Amino acid sequence: MILCALQPGAWGKTAELFRTWPGVKRSSHPQNSFAALGPKAPEIVAEHPLDHPFGVCSPLEKLYQLGGQTLFLGVGFHRFTMLHLAETRAWPHRPREQQAAPVMEHNERVWKRFSIEPAGETGHFMPIGEALLANGIAQAFAVGAGRGMLVACRDAVDFALERWSKRPDPVFGTSGNER
Repeated sequence: MILCALQPGAWGKTAELFRTWPGVKRSSHPQNSFAALGPKAPEIVAEHPLDHPFGVCSPLEKLYQLGGQTLFLGVGFHRFTMLHLAETRAWPHRPREQQAAPVMEHNERVWKRFSIEPAGETGHFMPIGEALLANGIAQAFAVGAGRGMLVACRDAVDFALERWSKRPDPVFGTSGNER
């Protein structure tokens, strides 16, 4: 099973190759879509709530529930999209961003307005990644002349959540319990 965060053309050649690979299924979110390949792909991308692209019922949560793993090839933990799920759990009351986009409903294109959790700043992902490696939760290895890493999604999210839920949000300065 493979899952990538995708916007067409925005994530590089490998992600674009994967997105266009035969049999790949893509979620319907207009701005934060995911693509998956394999027997569970339709289940993973079937629902993708407009208001919670990284949280409840999202492809990230489904991957977490299914015990998926993330394979990094030539990128670092600052690109670990799975940690956005931990953010939504650690700081559930973050300010939301207003968005709008065309979506398909009942085979008709309609304009929808919605609000989402922000997911831009990822500097706080790096210390989590370093700790995942230091604690043996993530493994690093050589891939040709490059580097790869492998980590269980559930272990990484739970690890990050344990640390982040005790701290203020590094982006907005709020704790997980503030409204």
